[in-house]
Amino acid sequence: METAIAEVHAQLQANAKTMVPGQITLAKLADELTTLKSVEDRIEKLADVGGENADEMNAAQTHKALRDRESRAMESADKLFNEYLEWLGDAEGRFTGGVDGLFAEDVLDGPNGEVLQSTRTRMRQAGAELDELFRQAVSVLTRAQIDVAERAQNLQTRHGKQELAFRDLMTKFKEAQGLATERAEWERKRNDLLNKKRQHADLKAKLEKLQQDRRALIDRLTDLRDQRFQLRQSVAERISEGVSSPVRVRIAQDENRERYIDLLTDALKHAGLHHKTVATRIAKVVAPSELVAFVRRQDAEGLQKQATLNDSQAEKVICALADMDILLRIETVDLVDLPRIELHDGDAWKDSLSLSTGQKCTTILPILLLESENPLLVDQPEDNLDNRFIYDTVVESLRRVKTSRQLLLITHNPNIPVLGDAAGVFVLTSDGAKAWLLNNGDVDACKPEIINLLEGGEEAFAQRRERYAR
Repeated sequence: METAIAEVHAQLQANAKTMVPGQITLAKLADELTTLKSVEDRIEKLADVGGENADEMNAAQTHKALRDRESRAMESADKLFNEYLEWLGDAEGRFTGGVDGLFAEDVLDGPNGEVLQSTRTRMRQAGAELDELFRQAVSVLTRAQIDVAERAQNLQTRHGKQELAFRDLMTKFKEAQGLATERAEWERKRNDLLNKKRQHADLKAKLEKLQQDRRALIDRLTDLRDQRFQLRQSVAERISEGVSSPVRVRIAQDENRERYIDLLTDALKHAGLHHKTVATRIAKVVAPSELVAFVRRQDAEGLQKQATLNDSQAEKVICALADMDILLRIETVDLVDLPRIELHDGDAWKDSLSLSTGQKCTTILPILLLESENPLLVDQPEDNLDNRFIYDTVVESLRRVKTSRQLLLITHNPNIPVLGDAAGVFVLTSDGAKAWLLNNGDVDACKPEIINLLEGGEEAFAQRRERYAR
């Protein structure tokens, strides 16, 4: 699950790296295209000047502008050829080069090596066929590029003759030369803008596709996070059912918003407000997707109401978060699921963070003693616990799981080894500097040490027994 989430995150990051500079370029092109109307108006006015020769002059100017656009088109065609030839050159050998790394020698020499070797051979064959197709494609494109280059040369020759005819016309109508020069400059500007208009349309379509892909990736990410929560929730429910005490575990989805807060705090650092306070307030009540929607709609009033901000704060937040890179990061920030361990105390369930030390031990120890394949080492589990809880919960849990789990407990409480029927007891003593083994075995073999060290001796044990019998 985490691998799948990481893969979607990586795809979203790659998507953002393409979208952010693309959006900047799109805005720049849109800004430049605002002058197109005035350029066309100027050309139209120049076309109206020319007297009785106006029609002939306008046609000549139009054809001159077309020659410029034709040259640009041929240059773009050659560029496209080169891009695809480079791509095909990079692709050749890539598949074949990756095949051998898939199969280690010990795998090929193993009991099923024949199957793996035949698989490698078939993949190598496929790679060779692909490389041949790539070479054929390179040949096709190269021949086409040569043919197009000949056409470009032919077009250039035509343009040369047509340009000479244009200059002759300008010489014939000397009074129009100044206007022709000016119009040619404006035509070049228009052609450049028309080229940028095409780039703008292509880039806009590309960004719309990227945005569509991004929405699908975000939906996928949301679905994976929901699945992750369900898995965690099922584990929490299983733990709650397994503990033999008033303890429950639950998962609060998306409740840990520290990453969200940190992201907003950093983004609002230079917004001229108490960025940490405002970031925390927003993160607690406004989901990342909602915040992105507020910013894109420039809805300061809506943000103000939902996050209980004042007018100035809401406006500054909208302004500070308008950067596309920030919005894309907010859009995918991970709201971490928060595990909660709770103890039923009186009539209420209390979070473990608010419990006393003894209550925390009461809460955590039953969970640690659940069945598991992992060994468990606990130093003095009886600390901060009463003997009743030790017997009812700790000892019962030890009896239940000791046959399937390795348990090592360091203790001064006799209930744990005796009533828990420890299979191995190790009695240690020390001189204050080092310790050594005094005795070991089962409970019966270590009974003298258990009575002396854990019960306080036979006399103390007898006195308690006599006192309790009254």
